[in-house]
Amino acid sequence: MAEHTNTPGPLRPKAMVPVRGMPGRPSRLVVMGAFVHRSYQLYSAAAFLGFGIITVQMMTRAWMVQEMTHSPLMVAMVPALQVLPMLVLSFVGGELADRFSRKKVFILGEVGTLAGYLVLCGLALADAIQIWHIMVLTLALGITTALALPARQSLVIDIVPQREQRNALGLYMVVVNLSQIAAPALAGVLISRLGTDMTLIISTLIFVPVIPLLVVMRTAAAPSTAARARMGTLESLRIGVRYIAGNPRLRWMFIALFVVVIGVNSWGGLFPTFTEDVLGKGAAGLGLIVLGVGVGGTLGTFAAIALDGRATDKVIQIGSGLAFSVVVVVLAFTPAFALWVVLAMLAACVGTVFFVNNAMAVQLTTPDELRGRVISARFVVSGLQPFGHLALGALAEGAGPQVAMASFGVASAVGLAAVVGLTRSVPGVVREPTASG
Repeated sequence: MAEHTNTPGPLRPKAMVPVRGMPGRPSRLVVMGAFVHRSYQLYSAAAFLGFGIITVQMMTRAWMVQEMTHSPLMVAMVPALQVLPMLVLSFVGGELADRFSRKKVFILGEVGTLAGYLVLCGLALADAIQIWHIMVLTLALGITTALALPARQSLVIDIVPQREQRNALGLYMVVVNLSQIAAPALAGVLISRLGTDMTLIISTLIFVPVIPLLVVMRTAAAPSTAARARMGTLESLRIGVRYIAGNPRLRWMFIALFVVVIGVNSWGGLFPTFTEDVLGKGAAGLGLIVLGVGVGGTLGTFAAIALDGRATDKVIQIGSGLAFSVVVVVLAFTPAFALWVVLAMLAACVGTVFFVNNAMAVQLTTPDELRGRVISARFVVSGLQPFGHLALGALAEGAGPQVAMASFGVASAVGLAAVVGLTRSVPGVVREPTASG
């Protein structure tokens, strides 16, 4: 990885924004090309298990809070506390990813996650779980995630050749979304058949292989840190922030991400409330809803890969973000459970197109020596989502979950329209397709 030196003046991308017809670039990539690399196979297996169990554990904790309190606000606090540390600690995680071995940072984060799961299992076995236990441990798990997530995502670039990096990024999203199909189904079956305590224990056991998978994985050498050490952490972080602020393409993508994250993407915080209080279903119903979201997310990932190179990033992101907002507004007033699941799948599909294109465009617009810090800035924006969750839960307490969800969808649509108006002078970029087709 290139070493970043402490030199004044603006940093510029190292030809990291590929465009259609760029010489020296392959025009197509084989769809599953990155999977020929053993390290990528191990990384993908760890991602599938890791993200899947995060979902199972999150659903289980949210359902426990729903059964204990029947409060939309308290239920919404579970995902809020999981994501809140990203707001404070993601830049620290990005600095760790750019300064040290990304593999080691990632492994340490997963060890911390496993420790949190084991504590919750111990409380379950002792029949001693209380609301505050769930909230505190959820916050602790959010801290380990925030510190390790920039390294986790930056690591994709370190385990495949440059010609396959776009393909690897797209397939990584596919793996994550496939885990969101398997995990809700598993959670729904386990919670309804065995109860929440056994679900916590079984999912923790499934998580254990993630760490040895990462240990045997090979990656590129750790970044050189001599110049970075002389520069200091705060100066290093300032350089990352200045780079984002000085790049018009990154600026509008971060603004659009903020609008979607703080608004319509908060919808998941009300899934347990809609399941029980609006649709009249139990844990199995919640599992079907989250399963539908996982299926939609996977389809959305493939759609994002197919659209890449066929329209500008701005068209893809604004179009999919607006579609996400509209579908969620319709979903809010849909009374039939089966139709609710279908519309949730559609919303997840178009929402995932937005997030996948945004993530790929940000990574490919950023030079390697700044990638961890720029990715961490994305996670800082994602860390604002708890404010959306809490506002959505508070509005649902007063006006009802249907009005609350619809209001957030409308607000996001208005916000994205404003982004279009404010960034009219910034051209979009058409990249080469990430996969054949």
